[in-house]
Amino acid sequence: MRNIAAVEGSNGAIIIGIDEDYRVMTNFQLAPGANSWTSWSVPNWANAPLSYELTACGQNNGRAQIWAITLKQNLTSIAQRDDALWPNHWSDEDK
Repeated sequence: MRNIAAVEGSNGAIIIGIDEDYRVMTNFQLAPGANSWTSWSVPNWANAPLSYELTACGQNNGRAQIWAITLKQNLTSIAQRDDALWPNHWSDEDK
């Protein structure tokens, strides 16, 4: 991984990474405190644009939000909607 971040979401921890090809990938904890994970997602998770920097934080509603800087220098983000649902697109798709 080129870059990683971690955040506590409403259903456990989330690890977000950018691979050597600038593709965003995720790995979700199956339940809070569990020692089992989903394994790494496919590259370009949730239609993420190619990115080189990222960060994440827990929001005051208990859900997670992820931000990234795309290869085109745009700030983009995606926010958890409920325990298991994330949108299928980021705020800036770098078009």
